[in-house]
Amino acid sequence: MIKKQKNKWGFDTKLNIVYLVYFIVAFLFIIAAFVYVLLVEAADLGVYGKSYPIKEADIEQEIARKLSIYQENGELEKFQKNYLKEVTKQIKNPSRVSGITDAVENRTRTFDPTIYLEEDIAIPKGGIEEAKKNPELIEYEVLHKAGTAINPLNYMLFNEPLIFVE
Repeated sequence: MIKKQKNKWGFDTKLNIVYLVYFIVAFLFIIAAFVYVLLVEAADLGVYGKSYPIKEADIEQEIARKLSIYQENGELEKFQKNYLKEVTKQIKNPSRVSGITDAVENRTRTFDPTIYLEEDIAIPKGGIEEAKKNPELIEYEVLHKAGTAINPLNYMLFNEPLIFVE
């Protein structure tokens, strides 16, 4: 029976040789690819086939052309009113968004935007205008201490209810 030779890590010596050969081949391939990239140069190969000019009109020129036609016909004001009417209609009654289905049940959730300050908020004594006049003599007073809970909705007025869609 032939006893396999093992190195100090317990692997077959033949297996190590195979790994070494794979490593050398991969290394040579990478070197060859690198040399190839260095030797490749860009070249103008000329034009093959016919090229055609763009036939589409410039969108800005086309809009200006159509508006000038409306103006010449005296229909520009009518066009503007109809356009404004359609845009307003679309804003007030937007198209249905695909993927959003009708609600099966009414649900109300409350949202608390309260934040807790991580550090003191200080403002210049005498206001910002006074601080601008003498920037080197600015003294500060603490407006809110760290840890204070602030809910921005307590400082904002809303005439209509807010609706958030999740």
